Amino acid sequence: MVMLEAAAFGVPIVAFDCETGPAEILVPGKTGLLVPQGDVAGLAEGLLSLMADPETRLVFSRNGKDRMALFSRDHVLSLWCKMLGL
Repeated sequence: MVMLEAAAFGVPIVAFDCETGPAEILVPGKTGLLVPQGDVAGLAEGLLSLMADPETRLVFSRNGKDRMALFSRDHVLSLWCKMLGL
């Protein structure tokens, strides 16, 4: 939930690629950065590189906001209704 909320507000995301969640939300290199699970040095490197690159932060921010439409209440409800034949 935190990643969805952050992206909806335009916060660029750097996250571990854990078993569930981040890879379904982020598009690596377009809406954020994913690093291998447990790679603390990689996470730090990703954060530092993003902090040093205002253009990439802006791109991730814009793309992340756009991607959040896929997780909106209306979109998710429409998918459920379609699946249930309603």
